[in-house]
Amino acid sequence: MTAAMLLLLFGEIEGPTDVDAGGKIVLTGESGSWDLGTVPETRYEVSPDGATVYIWAPNPERIRVVLTVGKCDDNGLIQFEKHVHEVVVGNAPQPGPIVGPLPDGKYKLSQFAKDAAKDCPAKHAATWAACYREVAAAVVSGKVRSKAALQKAQVDALRKAIPDDTERNTWRPFAVALATKLKALEDADEMTTLQDYTAAWVEIATGLEAVR
Repeated sequence: MTAAMLLLLFGEIEGPTDVDAGGKIVLTGESGSWDLGTVPETRYEVSPDGATVYIWAPNPERIRVVLTVGKCDDNGLIQFEKHVHEVVVGNAPQPGPIVGPLPDGKYKLSQFAKDAAKDCPAKHAATWAACYREVAAAVVSGKVRSKAALQKAQVDALRKAIPDDTERNTWRPFAVALATKLKALEDADEMTTLQDYTAAWVEIATGLEAVR
C-alpha cells in the first residue's frame, strides 16, 4: 500500500511579493497544482507544463498562492509538498488578528465554523480552511460541476492534506456539526445550487482561518 505525507513549505515559488494593482503576476515553481482560493475579480491561468501561473489582479488585495507537488521517494512514500507564496497587490491592508464576531455572510457559517472547531486541534484549522477554499475555487473554475463532485472533491482534498486517519478524525466533532448544519440549510431549500455551496464553502473557510 502506498503511504502519503503532506509537507507545508514556504518558498520554492519564484516571483514578486508585491506588485501594483492591475499588473500581471508571474510565479514559477515545480510542475504541480496551483490554487489561489476564491479571490473576487482576480483570474489566473496555469502553463501547460504546470510550472508557471499567470495572475491578473485588478484590485488591492493579498493573494495566498499554494503550489502542491507530489513526489515519490525510493520507499514508495508519496510526499505532497504544499509551497506557499503571498503576493501583496497595491495598497492592500496588513492582516491583523481576527477579533469579535465574524461577518454573517449569506449563511452565517463563518462564526458557526469557528465555534464548531473550538474543541478541535487548532494546528489543523488552516489546512481545513485551505481545503474548503480549494474546492470553492474548483467550482468557480468549472472543474467541479455537481453536488456529488463537490462532496467527493472535499473528501479527496482533506484526505490529501491530512493523510493520517487518526489526525483527520480529531476534527470529527467539527465535521459532524457542520454536516448537521448544512443538511438543515438543504432541507430548508436555502442551498440548492453550486453557487450556494461555493458561498457556503468560502464562509466556512473564513471561519476556520480565524481559529487560533
